[in-house]
Amino acid sequence: MNRARQDPARSGSPIPNTIPRTHIHCVEGQPTGITRRPVPAGERVRELPTGHDCMIGLMRR
Repeated sequence: MNRARQDPARSGSPIPNTIPRTHIHCVEGQPTGITRRPVPAGERVRELPTGHDCMIGLMRR
């Protein structure tokens, strides 16, 4: 397996930690038994009323 997909990127600088992050949760049709990873405190969450293909689903509405 490609290690780039397993290991988080590290820069050694504190600057990337100052960039605001937004987590997008697509909430329509979420399978049962699936739990999301917790969102770190202070980071934004936006819920979209679509399935996993939000970039297509929202354009059709």
